[in-house]
Amino acid sequence: MTWFKGLPDGLIKSRRELCEEFTSHFTARRRQPKTLASLNVVVQGKNETR
Repeated sequence: MTWFKGLPDGLIKSRRELCEEFTSHFTARRRQPKTLASLNVVVQGKNETR
């Protein structure tokens, strides 16, 4: 509710705009699951063992 009350007056003019603002605000904070491709950037540190 804090997010909603913090929106500037007149920003939301339709239900669709509300859905878009809501989705962009809350899904950006959600952690995305790791993929196999993300393993390509993992490197073993100099002092780390297998």
